[in-house]
Amino acid sequence: MSVQLRLNLAIALVVALAVAAIVATNILKAAPRIEAENQSIMRLSKEFVETAVDSLKGTHDPGVGMQHLIAGLKTLRHIEIALVHEAGEGRFPASPPGTSDANGVPGWFLRWVSPPRIVERVDVNVDGRNYGKLIISTKSSDEIEEIWDSTIELVAYGTALGLLAIALASLIVRMAVRPVTELGEALSKLEEGNYEVRVPRAGPPEIAAIGSKLNALAEALGRERQRNQRLTERIIGIQDAERKELAHELHDELGPLLFAIRAGATAVRLESAKPSPDRERLEKGSLTLLEQIEVIQRSNRRVLDRLRPVALAEFGLAAAVEHLAADWRKERPDVQITCRIAAPVELSETIELAIYRVVQEGLTNAFRHAGA
Repeated sequence: MSVQLRLNLAIALVVALAVAAIVATNILKAAPRIEAENQSIMRLSKEFVETAVDSLKGTHDPGVGMQHLIAGLKTLRHIEIALVHEAGEGRFPASPPGTSDANGVPGWFLRWVSPPRIVERVDVNVDGRNYGKLIISTKSSDEIEEIWDSTIELVAYGTALGLLAIALASLIVRMAVRPVTELGEALSKLEEGNYEVRVPRAGPPEIAAIGSKLNALAEALGRERQRNQRLTERIIGIQDAERKELAHELHDELGPLLFAIRAGATAVRLESAKPSPDRERLEKGSLTLLEQIEVIQRSNRRVLDRLRPVALAEFGLAAAVEHLAADWRKERPDVQITCRIAAPVELSETIELAIYRVVQEGLTNAFRHAGA
């Protein structure tokens, strides 16, 4: 569920609860309010009718005056007045008391808000003659209609207000989410390796700050990629240089030695094939072959150590360095090599190999270039 939909549902729920609470309060207070108003109107109406009946005394035709009085009282909104004679004329209909004229109001609302009907009777005695009784009854239909109309208006206004709030919230959320969408797209491009992407600084301060940090991250990743590319090129160049140096060493050192061994072995074979071979020459040729083979072995060990030092893996860093120094002492006895190695420290294999390579490269450079 999206943020916008959740916010819209929350606003709709709050507005609906508020409208329902106001409508419920309005309905619950309707019956007591109508009842209090009916009591006030009934008291005023009874006093008015009694005064009007007293005013008929001494008139020429009280009956006609009574008819005019009743006709005038029929225009009152909240009161019903009827003249009842001995024969029972003018009785009220059997519909719900005082609500028969509440047009358009549902029955459940009438039953909920309709107060008890108030009825008062005033005897009409004018100049010693009885003209019947005036029945004064409260009529709540007009007030109920007004309350029902106000309730409908309240629901309509609440619904309109809720729709307006939802529309405004949707607009605000859409404007606020747009930078977040751009951030998501930028992150997808970063994941694909496009470090040239940039997010415009827009939206709320919090989102704008995230956009700035994302731009900084993209720049940092771009710099790191360039640095990695340079490092990769450098590693490839170093590997290529090492291969060239190894090929040069094999060609310049081992090649002549192998050729010399082949020539010496051929000379020994030819000398041994003679009927009377010269033992001194055979022995001298054999010693020469052994020396050349020993030189090849030392060169082979040196090449292997440059590729992967066996002593480092078998005996550790200190022993490997001592072995490296011992090999150079044998090859260059005229140069003094002193090793001072501190107490052993637990190091990773990569760090030990790096230290070994530094020592190895230092000795090689010293013997080749420093005139040691």
